[in-house]
Amino acid sequence: MEGISLQSVSKRWRHTFGLRDMTIDLYPSQFVVLYGPRGSGKSVFCRLVVGVDQPTEGTIMMNGVDVTHMSPIQRGIAYVPQTFALYPQFSVYDNIAYPLAIQGEKKSEIRGRVEQIAATLGITNILNKQPDQLSGGQKQRVAIAKGLVLNRRVYVLDDPLVGLDYKIRERLVEELRNLQESLDALFVYATSDPLEPLLLADHVVVLDQGRLVEQGSPGSLYYTPNHVGTTTLGYPAANIIPGRVNRDGDRWHVRTAICDIPIGVTAEVAPDQEVVVAIRAEHFLLGDDQSAAASLFEATVELEEDIGSERIVHLRAKGQALQAGFADHKTSLPLGQTLAVAIKTSAMRIFDQHNGRCVATGAAGIEG
Repeated sequence: MEGISLQSVSKRWRHTFGLRDMTIDLYPSQFVVLYGPRGSGKSVFCRLVVGVDQPTEGTIMMNGVDVTHMSPIQRGIAYVPQTFALYPQFSVYDNIAYPLAIQGEKKSEIRGRVEQIAATLGITNILNKQPDQLSGGQKQRVAIAKGLVLNRRVYVLDDPLVGLDYKIRERLVEELRNLQESLDALFVYATSDPLEPLLLADHVVVLDQGRLVEQGSPGSLYYTPNHVGTTTLGYPAANIIPGRVNRDGDRWHVRTAICDIPIGVTAEVAPDQEVVVAIRAEHFLLGDDQSAAASLFEATVELEEDIGSERIVHLRAKGQALQAGFADHKTSLPLGQTLAVAIKTSAMRIFDQHNGRCVATGAAGIEG
């Protein structure tokens, strides 16, 4: 069973860093999702693990063996890069079969594996076509099949579903998860999509500007993030409101443009500290009977968005755009209406505005 360990790994080009001092262990049989915006280091991470690129500093281990300077073939990792990497002179079938053919697999074994992965990815009907006859989405699925057809203990997929339409992505997310479980292999999957880590991962690794900023289970990162970059997980992303810490005797709160927000007793903050408050859409509460709440404010309805499982209401309060989520689909809110809104303050996270680290939580308040 193969596990991967990066020990103080950096990758730089002159003065530009792709990864900075990365130390992390990835364990066998996990579905690990690398999450972060473009330029965060996800593709660099993938290329270093596979062996397509070499680190400037540090060591990469697989199953206790130093593989830092081993070739991709020696590492034996299946790889799905961002680029399609298809042979134009080959049919779709031959493109998928090629990695098995160069390993000397029997034709019967090759056909069985190709047909199986093609069925999983919904491309059985295009196996006889050439790459130049395919749409972009079809090419992407063929590239995924080409990487997954190999029987490996480790699979690295660099944003494999980018460019596919929503319906195909939705189905392939489920198929990839099922495939990982059936293979009992380590999957390392890079994405900038905010929903895929929640749908796929056993373990999420959050990258930002080449640094590991946080890692953990999808649930812990969604509900109790320790870095502001993690608050983009899910849809909609958490509302980010700038503020400044204020102390009034023994009471601490964050003064923001929309309201004052009480801070929990475990706060590690200083008076006048610049912070940002992260509030999830589902932590806003509507109602006219909340005047006793310290975090009560007024907001105007700008847009309603029904996404099936809930209703997203776009609000504006004193120039601050906000997104609030409600399970109630029955009551429509007229555009331009002014509402009394409160915040479930105990669910909030407060981050230092400069280093992005969580420094406090909201105090227990109105719970709805």
